[in-house]
Amino acid sequence: MTKYFTNSPYEKEMMEIPYVPMEKSKKDEFRKLLSYHNSCKFCMYYSQGKDKCKRTVCPFVNERIKKKCITLLELIPPILYEVKDKKFYNRILDLYYKIQEEKIMSLFKSDTHKKIFDKQVNLYKKRGYILSNRFTAALFILKADSFIWNRSKYHINPNVILFDEIDIKGIEPDSYLLFKMAKDFINKTNKVSTSELADKLITREPLFKIIINGIIIARYGTDIVKLELIPKGDKY
Repeated sequence: MTKYFTNSPYEKEMMEIPYVPMEKSKKDEFRKLLSYHNSCKFCMYYSQGKDKCKRTVCPFVNERIKKKCITLLELIPPILYEVKDKKFYNRILDLYYKIQEEKIMSLFKSDTHKKIFDKQVNLYKKRGYILSNRFTAALFILKADSFIWNRSKYHINPNVILFDEIDIKGIEPDSYLLFKMAKDFINKTNKVSTSELADKLITREPLFKIIINGIIIARYGTDIVKLELIPKGDKY
């Protein structure tokens, strides 16, 4: 069974942002440019041709997220780059094209989902908590479903979710899938396999986009929720 999120050194390395060797002086130069400009046009790997960027994976993802000069759409290819399961790969690729063609307008379940997630995260931050990426990803997943959120909200503290104390009696399959995903993020397990995620009968389309966004949050943090979904004009 293909694993997507385990605690082994290899899988842990694969969950990190892909490393692209570059001279330190050149990295520092581009980071300095990013502090003044919100555009990839100042990067040494950018070209004015059709493809624009010559790199398969951007080595400056974190900097671009902080400057909001990257889109959620651009954070999907690094995941594709690492996926080994062909069906899972094809399904992520299909999601990518649907976003690109504006057939999907948000990776949140709804505007309400986004508002309550933002409100909870901002509340924790105002109280001085530093939230882990895994915790915020799990929180994002749980808040997407009213059943599991109502059952779990009293068993959540900053960076801690007491799953064993959550009563899930009567839970529906969709809700249970999200519940297991949230546990995987927190416990560093892989109870939900890529084969399950690739199966449209098990993981329906609305759930799939939520889970992929959860994976992106687990990798890059909550700053990604402030990003545009797709590029607007030639800003990027």
